Amino acid sequence: MTDVATQHYAQVFQTRGKLILPDVLYVDFGKNNYREMFVGGGRVWYTGKHLTLTHEDYLGQATGSAAHNALYVLPWTKLDYRFGRKFSGNAVHFFYAPLNRAGKFHQAIERAKLEYSFSKLFKAGAGYGASGPANKPWQHKPMLTATVKCGALGDVEFWLQRLPGNHAQAWLRLVRTFR
Repeated sequence: MTDVATQHYAQVFQTRGKLILPDVLYVDFGKNNYREMFVGGGRVWYTGKHLTLTHEDYLGQATGSAAHNALYVLPWTKLDYRFGRKFSGNAVHFFYAPLNRAGKFHQAIERAKLEYSFSKLFKAGAGYGASGPANKPWQHKPMLTATVKCGALGDVEFWLQRLPGNHAQAWLRLVRTFR
């Protein structure tokens, strides 16, 4: 752990029925020399009793002195799953498909997690993440999660993730839905 942020992430999207559009996101990696901005959209392709499949495509631009104006298409897929009233989770996979020479292929399993709802206000679980550039070993990132449901304020998620080299990373996420 360090005393500085290793990532800032913000995302805003609108869902109307099965359509997701627009979806805008920003991410940096704790430094001011590299940022990514993406805009995209997609749809919910399948909704069933136990599974929901969502896919989106983004067009992205990297900015900052270390970015070299890299351009990307980023296909993003999420599978939500539910097993009864207590167990749920999701898995997210995406990859960076470069559109110019500055871009580099990279893919990630952002998360594959399973959570148990202890009450209407709290759930906890465990999961796995991994990422890697083409032709290089994957970096494995197991995680523990805890979520506090704060009603109108949204859900506050805390992830503790082990990174390669036996380092740790903590994520604090606020998930808020407006209707």
